[in-house]
Amino acid sequence: MKNKVIYDLEDFPLKKNEGGLYSILPYERLNRGKALFKVGLADSFDHRFENYHTSYPNGFYIKNLLASPTKHKEDFKVPAKNLSGFDKLAARKTANIKYMKHLENFVFAEIKEHGGKQLRTSTRIRDANEYGGKSEWFYANEKTLDNAFEQAKEKFGGKNLENHLKNINTTADANKRRSNYKAEIYYNIV
Repeated sequence: MKNKVIYDLEDFPLKKNEGGLYSILPYERLNRGKALFKVGLADSFDHRFENYHTSYPNGFYIKNLLASPTKHKEDFKVPAKNLSGFDKLAARKTANIKYMKHLENFVFAEIKEHGGKQLRTSTRIRDANEYGGKSEWFYANEKTLDNAFEQAKEKFGGKNLENHLKNINTTADANKRRSNYKAEIYYNIV
């Protein structure tokens, strides 16, 4: 049997090396309609998602993608006058990273504004408090994520793609019956 990668799927609407923002769910069950989603940015979805298969060998659900946003990108351009070829490339990459971080911060704020809880963890030191540092993980429902990505599309452009997880718990029950190992992770969402 041939393994399928994301671009082998007939209905996957993105080009190779296209990037933007994403939310994924590596778990198999919603908890009263909510789950812990990883929200982040990628220069290239295929490269980023391929790396996640090391941590999530059974894969993950793609919840939201905002591909190829470009509105307001010129606000982050670094003047490239008098720069050599390598320095121009580095300046463009730096500007792109700043732009994508700006989008990511916008989506994070939208998720929190609509009730999503950002996971704090002892393994991160960014903006740490007694519960730990901020992470890219959010305990939220699908509607909150869909809204955040739609708002980002309106502000920054690009293609907004949403998937729905309506049968995820049924699928999890079937997978549970066929499996012989169960792993559990407990989180303190504050």
